[in-house]
Amino acid sequence: MDDLRQSDPEGIRRRKADKWAFVPPGDRAESYAMLAERVRPVFAALDAPTILVAHGGITRSFLALYANVPGDEAVRTEIFHDRVLHVSKGRVEWV
Repeated sequence: MDDLRQSDPEGIRRRKADKWAFVPPGDRAESYAMLAERVRPVFAALDAPTILVAHGGITRSFLALYANVPGDEAVRTEIFHDRVLHVSKGRVEWV
């Protein structure tokens, strides 16, 4: 982020305006929205109790896709590294 602030201040403004859809520089870069679509089939294929270990972007994608959290809110949601996001019977909670 520090490098981006110096090299592309307009990019930082675009990111602040729409963090969910912002695509950072780089050939393989993707926005949170793109990430959510990429991982959607993985989530959709889960048909049994599952433990999924992933980084915050995946968690935010899950919240947007399956917990009815709007994307612009999902990107600002605190992701806990010392808790488990438990999902059961339509209920989503950190435990």
